[in-house]
Amino acid sequence: VGVIGTSNMGKSKCVEMALKSINSMVDIALLNTFEEEDFTSLDAIRINDYQEMRNYLKEQLENKQKREKPLYILIDEYNVLSKSDKKGEKLKIDDLIQGLLEQARHFNVFLIVIMQLGNKDDCRFKNLFNCRLAFKTIESQTISAFIGSSISDTNLECQEFYLYHTE
Repeated sequence: VGVIGTSNMGKSKCVEMALKSINSMVDIALLNTFEEEDFTSLDAIRINDYQEMRNYLKEQLENKQKREKPLYILIDEYNVLSKSDKKGEKLKIDDLIQGLLEQARHFNVFLIVIMQLGNKDDCRFKNLFNCRLAFKTIESQTISAFIGSSISDTNLECQEFYLYHTE
């Protein structure tokens, strides 16, 4: 799931409420979730150190065994995180996320990536999300670009969003 929108539009609360409804049936990992008030209702591990996040994603990508209990990896503030990649690193955060989006569902691992910017330059793997939520954005054309189809009314209020799903 890819989620875009500006601050205070309801992205985190929407995702938190959805995960809360399945929390007892799944494992959840929260990456880059620095805000203390975000995702407090979830029983989840929280990883905020860059190197630990990178190692965790790499470990999940390399584990090719199907998990009995689904794992949901939530990555918050993706745009900031992706800029943290160091030059010369063989596997960048973007590479790990893209690899997981390409194959992890076969192993019962799912990603939820929350970001403020969702154009192709900001998120090169946006087409790999089979479900996309678009809340209000600074530039209205970002919604259409992220969703992948023309949206005539992009004047969304707080907690309103467009949902695109491949099915």
